[in-house]
Amino acid sequence: MKNAVKTRRSFAMATAVGIAKIFMGKREVVTEDNAPLPKRFVLLGTHQGLSGPIVYHCYMPMFCIPWGTHEMLGNYRQRWKYLYHVFYRTKMHFNKFTSFVRATLLAAVSKFFYKGAGLIGTYRDGRQLGAIKRAVQSLEHNVPIVIFPEQSDDGYAEVPSDVHGGFVLLCKKFFHQHGEDLPVYPSYYCKKRRKIVIGKPLFVNSMFSNGHDTQSICMAVCDEVRRLYDIHGKDSIQVAVSQ
Repeated sequence: MKNAVKTRRSFAMATAVGIAKIFMGKREVVTEDNAPLPKRFVLLGTHQGLSGPIVYHCYMPMFCIPWGTHEMLGNYRQRWKYLYHVFYRTKMHFNKFTSFVRATLLAAVSKFFYKGAGLIGTYRDGRQLGAIKRAVQSLEHNVPIVIFPEQSDDGYAEVPSDVHGGFVLLCKKFFHQHGEDLPVYPSYYCKKRRKIVIGKPLFVNSMFSNGHDTQSICMAVCDEVRRLYDIHGKDSIQVAVSQ
């Protein structure tokens, strides 16, 4: 049953999430106009370093399956190399010592959490088709998919200026198989206000019908996240900087 669709947390993972929430404290998840979320959708999150994926997984009101880099499902050495060289040194810009300590500790426990979350490993080659297939299967079971699409080769930004288009391929595949135009919700996680704000949905296949291409859809996502930041995050960050 290696490829069985995960539809809820295991007892061990639910316990770990409960303990994590005690230490992290209260977080809000809100939609604009308090609109309810549908049974299945794609949520685009902002990474905000390491905290974003953790907060989205722990505080979304329903169980969601995340996409994430496949290295984090590899063996200890593969996880450590990714964490040290890519995540901490390149994306987070930490020094060698801090990166070494954090990578060594996180690599030891990360596989439990990523597997427990049902992480779908993503790739930059033909193996990505398998990730899309698994995501479609999850959506067929009404399990939403959470993707952090920011183009982060040089580090994470408060608001992404570019995003990868994997979510577009996923939506096109789902539409081809089921005739359903999945809603894609851009969102913004404001660390200062301890809040995830979910914006207005985009419908990829409708946008294609109206003359958009993948690049313009990705830019529409960036524009929506920027709008959410301007409304919900900009003032809090300016206040924090001025204090």
